[in-house]
Amino acid sequence: MDKTALLQQLRDIHPAPHVAWWPLAVGWWWVLALSIVALLVLRFQYQKRYRRLAAKREALQHIDALERSADSANDIAMQLSTLLRRLSLHYFPEAGAQALTGDNWLIFLDKQGNSADFQQGVGRGLVALAYAPEQPANGESQALCQLVRDWIKRTI
Repeated sequence: MDKTALLQQLRDIHPAPHVAWWPLAVGWWWVLALSIVALLVLRFQYQKRYRRLAAKREALQHIDALERSADSANDIAMQLSTLLRRLSLHYFPEAGAQALTGDNWLIFLDKQGNSADFQQGVGRGLVALAYAPEQPANGESQALCQLVRDWIKRTI
């Protein structure tokens, strides 16, 4: 056979048929399912963290409002102590903070906050101002508010 006869027998190359994107292969279904599960888990974790930190946000807002509206250092000290006790009961229920008073309360706060600011610093005002004669709000009460604010941010 001659070459021209052989060349006439050749046919054009046909491309493979187009692969449809639907229906998806099994692997893509697994990827889709795992993606949905991962998104649900992330959303659940975010909501859990948001709810868990709601008390922290409210406490910091309460301290800001207290600084603006309180008239006496005694009132500030009592409300801050009450706020700290409520937070301790919420975040550390097994620690038994509800039964602590005086220096034991300050020791507990220092232990949870990993500092000595309540026993040896301005934090003593939580105990001292609660039973002291009425005093107007001053720099010490502002420092006490800042100490409690820092304790909340550091501890919770």
